[in-house]
Amino acid sequence: MAGLKTISILVLVCLSVFRPSIADVSDNVERLIDTQAELLREIFNELNDEIENLETNFENELRELETRLLADTESKVAELQSQIDDLKARETVPVEKETVPVAKKPTKPPPPPPTTTVPTTEPPTTTTKTTTKAAGPPSYRHCQDVRDSGFDINGNYMIDPDGVDGPMEEFEVYCNMTDNGAYTTIGVQQASTMPIRIKGLDDPGANVFTPEYLLNAEQILAVVTASTECRQYISYSCTSAVLLAYHKKKKLHHGWLLSRDGEEMINWGGAPTNSLSCACGVTGTCINDNVKCNCDANESKQKLSDSGYLDDIDTLPIKSVHLGDVAGKKEVGGLTLGSLECKV
Repeated sequence: MAGLKTISILVLVCLSVFRPSIADVSDNVERLIDTQAELLREIFNELNDEIENLETNFENELRELETRLLADTESKVAELQSQIDDLKARETVPVEKETVPVAKKPTKPPPPPPTTTVPTTEPPTTTTKTTTKAAGPPSYRHCQDVRDSGFDINGNYMIDPDGVDGPMEEFEVYCNMTDNGAYTTIGVQQASTMPIRIKGLDDPGANVFTPEYLLNAEQILAVVTASTECRQYISYSCTSAVLLAYHKKKKLHHGWLLSRDGEEMINWGGAPTNSLSCACGVTGTCINDNVKCNCDANESKQKLSDSGYLDDIDTLPIKSVHLGDVAGKKEVGGLTLGSLECKV
């Protein structure tokens, strides 16, 4: 019995020694809860960081997509605008296209002024001189003679620049009666197709336009010789295509003109012969200070132009126009060459 008591006492002692207290259990539970809470916070923070990264990447990709869409839209708009401009140009038919009656030289006394107001686009025909011509109506050497004789209405008249005693037959021209004088006008056959679309080749001067005038070379030279001043309008519209800019690799200018004698001229309307400039380069009004022609800024987002009158009587009319830099998808030009206008 004493032994049994002893064993019971030992069991009670062991239980008292090894049994955790309520405080210990509570501490363990709190530590476990804190550990789980810290783990949850870390998981939450990682998820939050991942969400922020996804949002940042989405915003970046969205901005890149918007940029690409905007660039593509601007490119399409510029291309469509160029096509619209070309269609409008093709639909526009100048008045010079119409064929009108020819006003012949008046007999004495002079008949009423001619009723025509536009030039014919058909090549003029020459008439055969006769021995009785000197005794007939007075000879008009140019349109100023016509005006001085009392005819001040625009129209087609017969003139004889070298006079009744000269070897050349009289021929028909259009007289433009202005406040600044009477201009003897020689039209261009391709007038109805202006502006001419320049597109295709990139090399300097590779795209060539050769005008066909309504008079032959001998008649044109006779008109110029009988005049004291002449002028010819020229214009070039451009999108991402330069005009006279220098090509360093080719060592050539992208564009130039040929005079009536075939001499190369690097200039444009409104600028002196071989000045390497356009009108805006002379007046200091180009789109930026680094170019002497607006088109040489090589803008792709807007349509530019250079225009003006060529007025060097020793070089007119223009024999041909040479242009380049129009091979790219967005590169295109539009050329307009007007009539030769001369007066005394």
